Amino acid sequence: MQTATPFNFKVSENNPFIVGESDLDYFLDRPRRLNGGGIFLCFSGEAEISVNMKRSTIKKNMQVILLPNDLLMIIRKDDHFRILYLIFNDELFEEASFRMGSDYFGFLRDNFCALLPAEAIKNNCHTFYLMEDLYKDQENRFRNKIAVNYIQNYLLNSYDKIFRFHTQKEIKESDRQNELFKKFVTLVDSNCTKIREVTFYANELSISTRYLTTIVQKNAQLSAKAFIDNCVILEIKLSLHTSELTIQQIADRMGFPDQSYLGRYFKKQTGMSPKQYRKRPSSFR
Repeated sequence: MQTATPFNFKVSENNPFIVGESDLDYFLDRPRRLNGGGIFLCFSGEAEISVNMKRSTIKKNMQVILLPNDLLMIIRKDDHFRILYLIFNDELFEEASFRMGSDYFGFLRDNFCALLPAEAIKNNCHTFYLMEDLYKDQENRFRNKIAVNYIQNYLLNSYDKIFRFHTQKEIKESDRQNELFKKFVTLVDSNCTKIREVTFYANELSISTRYLTTIVQKNAQLSAKAFIDNCVILEIKLSLHTSELTIQQIADRMGFPDQSYLGRYFKKQTGMSPKQYRKRPSSFR
């Protein structure tokens, strides 16, 4: 398989799926939203990733299943990190997943990474190579239907393992906590430019700060306060590399007294100034 260029992660009606190998440099320290679902299989190295602000470490023989519009960022990775990837558009995803229940997708959002046994890795790699052959066969009149079948078989197999090896209590509890976490993320996204106190978000969710911290720690491996700070930093990073706003304008938008205060805050969290982050070589974007 060939390594993807950054643009190869885009799927569309005319290019409904893509498959290949990558080191995911495209996502390194740059939050980007997938415009389709995706499956990654790590075959070497190690990386720490963030999916919808939830952190996890992936290494050899681990699988990641991503849902449409998931926000992905690579926090760090070693020089040996490599994955097989399969990205598919919303239409293929909907056709492939119509038999799966909401519990399955709730559980996936909470547990997007999984360590697979050797036999499962072998079978899953075979699916990727079948998809690669199909990707090259542009004239196949049943190309999309065959792709749906391959993706559906992959997801159904994952669905079976989740419900075979996890109790209904684990799945339901995961789904309930995941809903609270999603509400927390939505609240933070809407209010972090003005309000950064944990008590505000706990009160809005009608839960204790301790329970909120437990949920956030489970989902994001961060304290609730650190999560809020990370969301603020993410917003600043997005503004720095996707807009022409001045640092003072970003400070105003994010509710900081001035750009000096924002600069100190950003440097404390990232180790670099906003200007240094914005001027980094394009290969890091």
